Formats: sequence, structure tokens, C-alpha cells
Amino acid sequence: MDINNHSEVENNTSEKSQPKSQHSRSKRIVVAFIAVIFALGAIAGGAYIIMSGTEAFDDNAITYSPWVDLGEHYDLSKIKLLEEDVYHFNSYDISQGRIPFTAYRSSDETFEATVLGTGVWIRSYPKLKNRTKRCQVKSGDQLTVLRRSDYMDGKNWYYVRVTSGRRAGTEGYISADYVIEQRAYDLLQRFVFDGASNVNIKSPTSYLRALATVLVRLVGDKTNANLSVQLLDTTIYERHTIVSFQVRDLSLATNSSLLVFVQFLDDSDDFTVIGIVPGNDINTVQHNPNCSFDIYYY
Repeated sequence: MDINNHSEVENNTSEKSQPKSQHSRSKRIVVAFIAVIFALGAIAGGAYIIMSGTEAFDDNAITYSPWVDLGEHYDLSKIKLLEEDVYHFNSYDISQGRIPFTAYRSSDETFEATVLGTGVWIRSYPKLKNRTKRCQVKSGDQLTVLRRSDYMDGKNWYYVRVTSGRRAGTEGYISADYVIEQRAYDLLQRFVFDGASNVNIKSPTSYLRALATVLVRLVGDKTNANLSVQLLDTTIYERHTIVSFQVRDLSLATNSSLLVFVQFLDDSDDFTVIGIVPGNDINTVQHNPNCSFDIYYY
């Protein structure tokens, strides 16, 4: 009788220990599973850090999206990020091997254009002399450019016929400084002259022509563009003048601002857009002995 009772006790003990063993095994599986999850998280985090370190500019702040891609003119991989959100590029490095972005000249022998600027003269001869003044035309008056003239008196010249305004029908020479295509003039009228810009019709015509050239490229077919254009800074280095503008698309939530850097020469009416980059404001511009420029911006 005692033996049977003892056997029953042993059997009861054995049956009670079985669930405890299963519980312990389940606990070990859960712990192991959590450990695997942490390990995978650590590996993923490490991979992210490594990728972040090797791909410093893999974000939207250093791309043209959603703007027009200007990769044929500028290599954004040459932009360096410094501390405190200051970016840097060299004007030669960013454009090396790219197509220069310069003053636009129509290749047609005859083309339609518009007067840009104030106090503009039609002249009897392509020289800046009082005796060559024929009549004045206004900004917005339309022209037909009949032919080009030689570079004279520090200017490029066109021979034109005035087709609108008080001087319609008059022919003569006009400095190319004051001539742009109608589409470019329309964009200046919309985003600069009629907007809240600190640039206006009395600003240097070279600035306006450069802005018009850039706007034609940036706007493209975006007829619903809502742009703000601001002059930021003008820096003079002997014969070189570097002018910076901000062009902001007010309809964009991210990457809404581009900085435009233009180089002018004192003895020429031409210009070169040495950089268009995503950014908000200029920091400094430094002139190098090799005639390139180091540009720091935010």
C-alpha cells in the first residue's frame, strides 16, 4: 500500500514537471528570438552609418529635384558639406567637363527681340558717341534683329528695325546689352518687374540679361511657376564681378530654393553662370590665382 502511494506520488511529480520544462524551453526560444532581432537591428544600423559616411550627399538637399536637371552644366558631386550646414564648391571643379552656361546668342541671322533697359539708344553707327545717337526706345519695345555687327567700342552690336512703340520703323544699331528675346522679357516682367523682387528695370542690364537667361532654363514649360527672385550679393575682384541671386519656387515644400552665381567681366557685355546649386543664402566668395572661385553658402 505504501509502495503504491509512493508510485502515485512519483507519477504526479513527473506529470507536474513536464509543463515546467515546456515553459522553460519556450522562454529560451523567445529570448533567442529577441536576441536575433537586436542583432539584425545592430547590423542594419551599422550598415546605415557606413552608407551615410560614404554617401554624404544622398539626400534631396543636394539634388535638383524637383527643379530642371542642370547636370549638363554642373557636377553636384563636387559640392562639399562643411560643418554647420555650410556647403562649398569650386567654380572650375563643378563645371569641369560640362557645357558652359553663358550669355545666349541666337544663331539665326534674323530674329525677333525686345528692348531691355532704360535710356536705350538706336544709333547710326556702332559707337558710344553723342553724334551716333538716332532715337531712344523704351524697355518692352519690339525689334527685328536684321544682322550682327562687329565688336566695337567694348560692345557687341545688332543692326535692328524697331517694330513697336513710338519709334516703330526706325533702323539702326543697338548694343546687344539691351536686346533679349520676347520669352525672356516676359519672364522678367512676370517674376521680377511685377513681383516682390529687389531687382527692377533700373538694375544693371547685365544682371537682368543673366537672370532672364537663367529663368528661361529653369521655368521651361512650367507655366504655373510661382517664383521669387532676389539679388543677394555683389563681390568685385579687379576685373571680375560675381553676383549671386536666389530663385525660390513658392509652390514647393522641399528643396524650394536655388542659388545662382554669375561672373561678369568689366570689359565685356557677356557673362558666365558659374554655378546654380540648391541652397538658401550666400556665405563668402574667394577669388583664386587660377581665376576660379571658391564659393561657400548655406
